[in-house]
Amino acid sequence: MEYSFRPLEQKDAEMIVSWDYPDDYMFADISKGSENRYYLLNEKLRGDRYYAIESDNELIGYFSLNNIIRKEYGALQLLIKDDKEEKECEKITELVCKYIKDRYPSCEFINVSTYSNLDRAIKFYERCGFENKGPVSVQGHDMSAYEQEGFDPDNAVDSNISLVILSRKIS
Repeated sequence: MEYSFRPLEQKDAEMIVSWDYPDDYMFADISKGSENRYYLLNEKLRGDRYYAIESDNELIGYFSLNNIIRKEYGALQLLIKDDKEEKECEKITELVCKYIKDRYPSCEFINVSTYSNLDRAIKFYERCGFENKGPVSVQGHDMSAYEQEGFDPDNAVDSNISLVILSRKIS
């Protein structure tokens, strides 16, 4: 399969939030409400950091690159439609990393974060060459900043679940 990337449009964002995921992937399921949904649907906040992933002109996912920290670190957010095979997801992840390296040559590392209860996601990123750096917070997110911008935290992350950072060198 051939994959392509393009800037994410509002119609893409609206389609993505309608996708369903299994219960064990609840925090990836944007339809259940999350800060991801909030940013994804807000065109102004999305800016030019979000990209659609297409296969044969069909939207199959998106990724965003945030916070190029000190120019050598990029924070990747990646979501691929749940009906894709793991091998295809691994191929897409490789292509996304290459795209980021080509577009941001000073970026040497890609960091992804996932939730500590999502073993499937952690194992997936490890298979894709990301090193598990462990949990960053045992208290979850501080949602006050999002509330100030109108984010509804009612369906936000459980405070007992921590974020896990995984990192991969791409240069």
